[in-house]
Amino acid sequence: MVICAFSDMHQDYDFLKHIGKFIKKTKNIDLILIAGDFTHSGNKSDEYTNELLGELDLTGIRYLSVTGNADSYSTLNLLEEKKALIENKTIEYKNEIISGFSPNHEKPLENDFSIKNAIVISHIPIKKPLLDLPDAPKIWISGHWHHFFITNSFNTLFIHLPAANMQKITLIDTETKSVKLLEVN
Repeated sequence: MVICAFSDMHQDYDFLKHIGKFIKKTKNIDLILIAGDFTHSGNKSDEYTNELLGELDLTGIRYLSVTGNADSYSTLNLLEEKKALIENKTIEYKNEIISGFSPNHEKPLENDFSIKNAIVISHIPIKKPLLDLPDAPKIWISGHWHHFFITNSFNTLFIHLPAANMQKITLIDTETKSVKLLEVN
């Protein structure tokens, strides 16, 4: 499966202007994962988030998201309405386990929440690398730090996303664990 992942848009209208077209012309994207921070401290969150989700709707590709530390309850509610919020829950999609983790907005973990061999999306990066445990995730994707880097810890690939407001996204092949950093415009 190929995932398009991005984070930290912070109401960047240049990113908004280009993302839909970019995704449509990029072939073979199966899922879009968003690691939060649609807004900048909740400012005008409804307007920007609605426009961005509208652009993603036009691609016809499923998208899932967690909220970031700059997002408001309004952003969380919009994502819930679109059935795109994966915060503190686990789903299966195209033979992959996708889990969203976020301490924002105090949403409790759902009973079936699991990171075992999952692709985990979070806004805040994990502070300590996971050990080679039987329930470790396959891939952990996070934002917040605004710069791109990749770390391997035993069997887990950690991907720290660049800020989308710098016109950057990543494509991740979950089978090969290959990662490409691309410019949107």
